Formats: sequence, C-alpha cells, structure tokens
Amino acid sequence: FPVTITHSAPLTFCQGDSVVLQAAGGSTYLWNNGSTNSSITVSQSGNWFVLAFLGTGCVDTSQSVNSQVLNLPTVQVSALGPTSFCLGGQVTLIASGASTYLWNTGSVGDSLTVASSGNYSVLGTDVNGCSNTSGSFTTTVFSLPILTLSSSGSISICSPDSLGLNVQGAMSYIWNDGYQASSRYINTSGSYWATGTDLNGCTGQSDTLTLTVLPQVQWVVQPQDSMVQVGNAVAFTAQIQGSNALYQWQCIVTGK
Repeated sequence: FPVTITHSAPLTFCQGDSVVLQAAGGSTYLWNNGSTNSSITVSQSGNWFVLAFLGTGCVDTSQSVNSQVLNLPTVQVSALGPTSFCLGGQVTLIASGASTYLWNTGSVGDSLTVASSGNYSVLGTDVNGCSNTSGSFTTTVFSLPILTLSSSGSISICSPDSLGLNVQGAMSYIWNDGYQASSRYINTSGSYWATGTDLNGCTGQSDTLTLTVLPQVQWVVQPQDSMVQVGNAVAFTAQIQGSNALYQWQCIVTGK
C-alpha cells in the first residue's frame, strides 16, 4: 500500500496561514522535519515528505509536496490635503498597495472622504487573495470660533453721537466694511458684522448690528432777536429732516 500525503488546504497560502499535511499508509512515520506524528502543520515554504514504517518491517517513502507562502501586500494610506482642518472641511484618503480595499468605516474602494475627527485604516486584498491592514491614519477637525459682538440687533443713536463696538472670540478680525480691529466706533447708518480667524486658521462670523443714526434737530427761531418784548409773539420751529418726530415744548420766562 503506497504512502500518501494529503493536505487540508491549498499548498500555496498567504503569510500567517498554514496547511496540515496528513500521512497515510504506514504504522509509524518520520517526516523530513523530524516529526514522528502522522500529520504536521506547515506554515512556511518548503518540500515535505515522510518515511512510513510498515508492520512488516519495510520502509516506504512518500512523494514530496511543495508548500509556498505568499507575502502579504503592503497597504498604505495617504491624504490629498491636510489631515487637520476646520469644521465644514474634508480630506480624501487614498489607499494603495493592493487590489481591493475595505475601510474600517465599512466603505469600499481605494478612496475615502472624511469630514470628522477619527482614526481610519483600510484592509487591502491583493490578486492572490492575501490581505493586510494599513496603519492607522488620524484626522482632526477644529471647531469654528464663536464671535461675540458687544451690541447686536437694531440700535438708534442721534447725530453726531457714535457707538462703540467690540468683538471677541478669535485672534484677528475683519469687518464687513473692511475695517480690521476688534474695537471701533461707528456713526453711519448700516449693518455691521465681523469675521474672526483663530490660531488654527478657522473663521467664524458674529451676529449683525443694524445702526440707525437719527439726524440732528434744527431750530428756527422767529424773530431772530434774542430779546422779545412782553406782549409780542415769537415763533419757534423744530425740524428733523426725513423723520416724523414728536416734540415737547417748554416755556421758560426770565427777567421782568
């Protein structure tokens, strides 16, 4: 009865795997690696054969079998841009070194676009069916600065007064009218807001202030004389151009 070797899996396999070689046809066995078991587990490339000792005292040698271990693919991840970015941004990760890819997010394909902080890796499989995992790739998302305006909403002031305005929450600032500072005075009707940039280069926008500057009251006195005789009439006229105003008059009489 001839001595045979059977194998539990293909003799060509990926690094990290193994195959069991099973001898049959003898009473006791001696493998060329020194094992005396009826089976051996092989995890490296090589030629394998076994001597079978028969009950009659005869010895038979099996045919040799060859095992081949395939190297695992070297899977790498690179980024198409900075991996630290501001909220609202994103970066595309590119995998290489294999034929097919499975990311730890569950996505498949050689690219992955991410917009959140995290650790990303990919399992790559080559044409031989061997798989390997890349190293971990970390992305960091910076929050946007929160800008606080000292006054917001709608505010009215009288000309020629001005309003002090301050913004905080970032490192540098530019207002919607081009002014660059954290503090300023305004005396022109309009809307005002600021954009601020922090140390990470992230930008945020403040609330909006709408300022209305009311025109100055113009007084017209008839007659122009500063002295008015008792019994004579004098007309006082208050004018605010472009506005419907309420007036409260007060008469003060001095002298005799």
